[in-house]
Amino acid sequence: MPIGVGAEIFTFEALARSHREGKLPHHREHVNEYFTDRPELFKIGQLEVSPAKISPELRLTVDTEEDWRRACALAARGGGNWLGTEEAIKLCSSSA
Repeated sequence: MPIGVGAEIFTFEALARSHREGKLPHHREHVNEYFTDRPELFKIGQLEVSPAKISPELRLTVDTEEDWRRACALAARGGGNWLGTEEAIKLCSSSA
């Protein structure tokens, strides 16, 4: 999926354990870091992704000024409507 798009599902118990045991700074910055650092402690699966959403070279995040400009352009092209991941990918592909 594009950078900035994803889904993570955690149980409350897993989040509580991560909070109790994950003491490194990166464990506090991103909730999933303790899980990926200690996969033996958790049941980890992977969601299936529609082929239409596979576009790992595309950035749909807002970390840089260029990302901000892309997000503004997508919002303008969306005409004020909510854009799903597939629609955003299509719009970015058509403007390349």
